[in-house]
Amino acid sequence: MQVWDDNGGGLNQQWSFTQVETTAARAFAAPITEEKNLLQNEIVTQGLHISPNPAADYITINSTYLINGNVEIVSTIGQVVLTRHFRSKQTFQVIDISGLPKGIYLLKVSNKAGTKVTRLIRQ
Repeated sequence: MQVWDDNGGGLNQQWSFTQVETTAARAFAAPITEEKNLLQNEIVTQGLHISPNPAADYITINSTYLINGNVEIVSTIGQVVLTRHFRSKQTFQVIDISGLPKGIYLLKVSNKAGTKVTRLIRQ
């Protein structure tokens, strides 16, 4: 179970897991709970939207949070074909992909908090 709550200064993320082992002789259940506060300028994967996809000439990356990080487009053979940098006060980035050959790519958005990878189709 995952619970999100916006408390004004960031998001609270709470996970709850239940471990269950069972055999004919015994049963065991122990809850494991972890709570983590995510600050808005550290969020990379929440509220991130790439459009259009598939795309012909340009893509727009929008985020509901400020992203201070990098955008990479990687070919299917692992070659980085394009790199851009988000400034800390930006919530969107328009990227010209018209110079890329048509095909399937991986779009990586990353910052200190982590990386989000999504498939990008260039038509």
